[in-house]
Amino acid sequence: MLNNSRKTKNTLYYALTISIFLWGIMLILSVFGGIPYILESFGNANKLVSAISIFLVGVSYFIMFIILLKIVDSSGANIFIIENTKRFRKLGYLLFINLALNYVYMLCNGVTGIRIIDLFPGIFITPQMAIYFILALLCFVIGDTINEATTIKNENDLTV
Repeated sequence: MLNNSRKTKNTLYYALTISIFLWGIMLILSVFGGIPYILESFGNANKLVSAISIFLVGVSYFIMFIILLKIVDSSGANIFIIENTKRFRKLGYLLFINLALNYVYMLCNGVTGIRIIDLFPGIFITPQMAIYFILALLCFVIGDTINEATTIKNENDLTV
């Protein structure tokens, strides 16, 4: 059982490392490819805001990959540490930022596809935005759970 757990962690660690590498290359290429696009779209605010918001979402995903790699790396010894609480909270905040960037992108380019809630122009919720919201809340709940588990573990260490 323990051996399978190590294999899973190693597989996840290497998959995240490869993802970070590929995502980094993609971000570098998007900078070089995006600069001419941004320079020619200075007259059009919608295109400019869309390009910048897409790039910022890519950067936030890159940061999320790094945070997840740190969580997987720390789970080798003990996952119930205060740093993981902070890491999960950072993931939650990054997901909320992605939600806001997605909303701005859709305001600029129009909403395509399904809308869960569409009250009137400018006030809408898409499935992607709902997923960002739910995942952000899950990250906060997991962070609080790890915080409580760390507190209980520290109290038990003091009583023994």
